[in-house]
Amino acid sequence: MGENNLIRKEDVLDSDFFDAYELSSSGFLVYYPNAPVISTVSATSTVTVTTIIQSNQDNHVKVGDKVHLHGTSAADGYYYIATIINDTSFTVTGFITDSTGGFCDYIHPAGSKLLGLDPTGLTNVNATNVQGAIAQLDAAVGGSTSGLTAAQHSVLRQLVHLADGVGGPFEGFTSGAYREITGSYTFPTAITWYTDNTKAAKIVDKTITYGSPVKVPTTIVWNVYEAGEVDILATATDTISYSGVFETSRVRTIVVNETPTGGLTAQTHAMLRQLIHLADGVGGPMEGFASNAYREILPVGAFPTTIIWYVDSSKTQKIVEKDIVYTGAIPHSLTYKVYDTNGTTILATVTDTINYSGVFETSRTRTIV
Repeated sequence: MGENNLIRKEDVLDSDFFDAYELSSSGFLVYYPNAPVISTVSATSTVTVTTIIQSNQDNHVKVGDKVHLHGTSAADGYYYIATIINDTSFTVTGFITDSTGGFCDYIHPAGSKLLGLDPTGLTNVNATNVQGAIAQLDAAVGGSTSGLTAAQHSVLRQLVHLADGVGGPFEGFTSGAYREITGSYTFPTAITWYTDNTKAAKIVDKTITYGSPVKVPTTIVWNVYEAGEVDILATATDTISYSGVFETSRVRTIVVNETPTGGLTAQTHAMLRQLIHLADGVGGPMEGFASNAYREILPVGAFPTTIIWYVDSSKTQKIVEKDIVYTGAIPHSLTYKVYDTNGTTILATVTDTINYSGVFETSRTRTIV
């Protein structure tokens, strides 16, 4: 072979190969440290840096790479790159707050996430990369015969966090979870739960868009994250309609990025269905249900007596119904009815009877049928 036919380094694009550093990465191997951050923008999830050329052939920044922001005014934490805009800007998955300053470390994702896997014919695994497959196998092997399967654990993890109201992690999580509110207390634009106050790993975030000139929430987006990671497991988006300042209906769109494996028994299906719908606050269907679920509030005004989630806007199949009985202007009892997949058969009924001291709740008794 002549000297002119030798392959040179400049003839090979880094983006065409997974090199030894990438394949050996545990998910925290920094390949470009301390790029100065100019700004982060919440409205577009954009990060802008300087003194780096992201298309550099030797350290080519890729979609899916992890970044660690540190020393910023408000956006410290780990994120995944969603899109690369140009040589000094990129967007991230999930919510990022507005900030300036600080530094950005570019990190190779775990090598096991780069290796593909065909899950066809597997029982406990539906992941398409080695990292995901090992995580699912670990969950399946680690549980007892009477415990949750990997599929059920994944679903329950998502359900518990997408409960509105205060929401956030409950049983099954370690202490120390940390919640941060962005924007004003009256009109927050984002509410994020982290595993702890280092803000290295998110549990769930909720982003709120308000209308104008009437400042009411018009769009609410929930992102649920994989345990200890920055991967988004599922996203739910509510688009809300109003009569003046009073909500009349909303439509929910659901995107599931990681589908739970395995099947549910009739019993566990009923349990999961009841858990998901009896979450208070906004409640209603999340992952595991089709998009375009429709919620109706009647009557329109400050004292609704019925809130119903339907399969869609035809209102022929109910998912869950909440009935409210008032004593004066105070809710005296709340009744939840959870419906089977046919939309008419009631799976369970829960009634809360509430006691007050003046206008402040003191206790409630729950009856389950």
